[in-house]
Amino acid sequence: MLLHIVAIIAVLFLIAVFFYKYSSSPTDFRLIQIEWDQADTWSELRTEGQPIIIRGAPTAASPVWTAVDLEERGLTLPAPVLLGTPAASAAAHQNFVDKWVRTWLPTAFHTSPVIRAVSPVKITAASGPQYIRNATAAWTVIAPTDKPCTVSIAMPSAAEFIPTTATNQYLPALTKADTPFIGDIKYIDVKLRPGTIIAIPCHWLYSIQEQEPANNPFLIVAEFHSPISFIASRLQ
Repeated sequence: MLLHIVAIIAVLFLIAVFFYKYSSSPTDFRLIQIEWDQADTWSELRTEGQPIIIRGAPTAASPVWTAVDLEERGLTLPAPVLLGTPAASAAAHQNFVDKWVRTWLPTAFHTSPVIRAVSPVKITAASGPQYIRNATAAWTVIAPTDKPCTVSIAMPSAAEFIPTTATNQYLPALTKADTPFIGDIKYIDVKLRPGTIIAIPCHWLYSIQEQEPANNPFLIVAEFHSPISFIASRLQ
């Protein structure tokens, strides 16, 4: 009997993972803007499946993951630090980013202590422009810590028009040479400064660029997984 129950739960879980990976794309494109002190509305807003810009986010009392911070500690930054690489995870741990971010950000996105305990949060630190990426977590939060940056975001439906050969590219830089369906890729640019963060729902695409040439931004990216999104991201 116990084995039957376990098998049923496992099957239901796999079905949930499947629908998470291949869930339908939103048909409209909206940006929701709130202030940090409106965090009590988060539980309602996140059900809309739209990117959320949050202004007035906490900043560190002393520089964390900035050019000044590294210079004061006599560290040399290998530029750029790309997301999805071991260097990005190492930078978060070695430069106090993990400790700082975990004091405030998880409490806003994982409001329940139970959810915070069972749902992993992956925090990475990057610098410089970042190529097109798929937001596989339930929510991907991007926070610049030094210098402004431009985050370009596109709905999940854009993924079918972008070939794998264009992954080392930025959304605004795509041309007909990359894909003949360039007209079907709708994106929007969001300009962020330190103290303003953006939360991107699962399956949306994003890329990050500096606002001025050779003005490499420093970024913190936190991926807030649900148990299902965590499993689904590992199956990709």
